[in-house]
Amino acid sequence: MKKSRLLKSVAIFSLMASFIVAQQHEVLAASAYQDIGDNAQVIKRTKDISSHKWGVTQNIQFDFIKDPKYNKDALIVKTQGFVKSRTRYQRNRQLPYIAQMLWPFQYNVALKVDDQNASIINFLPKNRTDSIDVKETLGYTIGGSFKTDSSLNINGSSNYTKTISYNQSSYVSEVANQNSKNVAWAVKANEFNIDGTKVSAYDKFLFFGGNSIRNKARDFFVSDSELPPLVLSGFNPAFLTTISHDPNTSETSQIEISLGRNLDVTSIWRQIPDSHASYIDASRAHNAFTNRNFIVKYEINWKTHEIKVKG
Repeated sequence: MKKSRLLKSVAIFSLMASFIVAQQHEVLAASAYQDIGDNAQVIKRTKDISSHKWGVTQNIQFDFIKDPKYNKDALIVKTQGFVKSRTRYQRNRQLPYIAQMLWPFQYNVALKVDDQNASIINFLPKNRTDSIDVKETLGYTIGGSFKTDSSLNINGSSNYTKTISYNQSSYVSEVANQNSKNVAWAVKANEFNIDGTKVSAYDKFLFFGGNSIRNKARDFFVSDSELPPLVLSGFNPAFLTTISHDPNTSETSQIEISLGRNLDVTSIWRQIPDSHASYIDASRAHNAFTNRNFIVKYEINWKTHEIKVKG
């Protein structure tokens, strides 16, 4: 009798647990949908993928817009994540008296559409910006209207908005390439504040830390406190791309997203022309290592609104 009651209790508990789990899944699924008015909605998906080899994490947000008053499929892609700086210090292997600093002169962000039935119709940022903190917003209005605004004044007039925000201290953002199938940004070193002095990113003595005798390669260069975050640790990108698709064609499209860096090498050494004199000299290898990028292909299903990583 006790065994029967115990089995019955276990069965009831299991049933309740199943119900709770089912309810939790339902809530999670519901949270991926946002009604924006006039029977339109946004369906949200996210994909995370990392590469230890490239020192990059891609955290990509995919916002599908389903609007019965717009005759296209629409997708807003927010490309974000983290790109490690890969800054390091070393002695030149062939000439060990030369100290070298490898550092990111440029961070690369790009999106490519591989489908003749899909096109890039909007992106952010659009213009060169040298603001330390970049913040811009894309607004969508029922009927297929996309507007951008760096002053964030469109929230009240739009049914749906998506904002990007990132820090680029000592760097500038530029659109490197753009057409209906590709958009690429270059976040380039611009000007640095070293010991209270502004120094051009192209100065061959950039990051040199003094001319006294040094033992370690690291000691030839300025301390970590003088380095901006994009050199010391890395870059947190946040870029937007809007893609439109003809709903009467293919159910799926492929896009390719690339995040990475180009590295410069600053070399410092002591010149000793004779036994009574010496001085510090430097050289600069610009873009010594380019396109150190983590590239991921994603498959977009316009019908089911699912995203698959394809490689």
